[in-house]
Amino acid sequence: MIEVVHQGPIAIVTLRRPSANAMNLELTDEIATVFQGLGQDRSVRSLVLTGQGKSFCAGVDLKALPSFDEAHQRRMVDALNRAFYAVYSCPVPVVGAINGHAIAGGLVLA
Repeated sequence: MIEVVHQGPIAIVTLRRPSANAMNLELTDEIATVFQGLGQDRSVRSLVLTGQGKSFCAGVDLKALPSFDEAHQRRMVDALNRAFYAVYSCPVPVVGAINGHAIAGGLVLA
């Protein structure tokens, strides 16, 4: 759901989850994993975060929320916190190439 392309010391991170790059548990976990890994990669000097298509990120996938029980809701909130923290605390500069809508949690990510 995420594509990482290295262009020399720059890593371009593209959200690629149809539709509108809405965050489900898997994408949110992947954001945290990718940013933690790239932050430790000494060959990476900067990151660019963007989204595929017309939306940067539509926030949490609202179509999935009605099926969440309390435990799943807690996992999602924890995953969001991990993802946002991984981006915010990344030790290399992160540039947001906001290519379209950034709604709710997508705005927080931006």
